[in-house]
Amino acid sequence: MDRWEYAIKDFRDFSKKTPYVKTPYDRGRICPEFTYEFDPEMLNEFGRQGWELVAAESGGSFTSSGHFIFKRKIN
Repeated sequence: MDRWEYAIKDFRDFSKKTPYVKTPYDRGRICPEFTYEFDPEMLNEFGRQGWELVAAESGGSFTSSGHFIFKRKIN
C-alpha cells in the first residue's frame, strides 16, 4: 500500500516579494508595503523535490492569497 505525505503551502511561498511602487492613483489609499509576483520556477523546483500539486484554493485571487496542496510518496 502506498503511503503519502502532504504539504500545504501559501501562494507567497512561490512568489518573489518586491517593494510596492506607489502610483498617482494611490493618493489617499492605504497601500501595501510589498507585493508578491508568482514565480513558476519556484513551483517547478518544489516539483523536482518529488511534490505533486493536488489542489489549489484561492482566497479571492492568486495574485493576493491562496494555498497549494501537495503530496509525495513516502518510500
